Amino acid sequence: LGYVPRDPGISIPERHLGLVSSGEKGDLPEILDNLAGIINSHIDMEGLLRMSIRDEGQTDPEVSSAAPRMSPSPRIRIAVALDDAFWFYYQENFDILRTAGAEIIFFSPLRDEALPPDIDSIYLGGGYPELYARRLSENRSMIWAIREWAMTGGPVYAECGGFMYLTEGIYDPGNDFFEMAGVFATKARMTGRRLRLGYREIEFTRGTILGDKGDRARGHEFHYSELLACPGNAEKTYRLVDSGGGGYRVANTFASYLHIHFKSNRCIGEKFVTFCEGRP
Repeated sequence: LGYVPRDPGISIPERHLGLVSSGEKGDLPEILDNLAGIINSHIDMEGLLRMSIRDEGQTDPEVSSAAPRMSPSPRIRIAVALDDAFWFYYQENFDILRTAGAEIIFFSPLRDEALPPDIDSIYLGGGYPELYARRLSENRSMIWAIREWAMTGGPVYAECGGFMYLTEGIYDPGNDFFEMAGVFATKARMTGRRLRLGYREIEFTRGTILGDKGDRARGHEFHYSELLACPGNAEKTYRLVDSGGGGYRVANTFASYLHIHFKSNRCIGEKFVTFCEGRP
């Protein structure tokens, strides 16, 4: 059928943790045009399409077994951080939350001065807060808003870069220190080398926004940063099934370095929404 040859016209620069994001690539349309041209020149597209057509009568049981599920009327509103500093998310996590009754409202810790109104929870994903540490730290109104929300019991789920943002501060790649939200009594620093990479299975040792004690879930861990110490004001909330490590909780804020895939436990979406609904 063909192949895609190596060509500098379709290369995307790399950095620690992966590729430069599409939002930072001003020449992305040109790259995509080059890629389309190379594929047309080197791959038998008609042959590929013929092979992809199913035999008549063949069905996909996962697709045909049920009609598409419609998302119910929102029961809660979740503010999700999404900008150049925070954008590592599983789309399926959003889909599962919406199906469980959540409305997703995106906001920017870099640019916005306040949290979205009338929210029930905050979701801080992974990304590159260390590259935007100065701007994040200088946006004091947002940092104070998130800190006040978390320290007064507002539900928060944070993973990897979002966890770093909730510490007392981040040492960036140049070893300059920038204050962050201070929910967890520790600091994060970049090491210049990969510390963790791989799939993980966890078991909750305490109830959290994602599940009850004894529940299990799976996810992925990949980071170059580390905590200077275990947060002195937090309690551990899960254990890795095959090794040490864990997540931490302060009030109703649950954070760890693990990117948990909500589809690994079919109850996570409903428990997330129910947890937020039950908050006074």
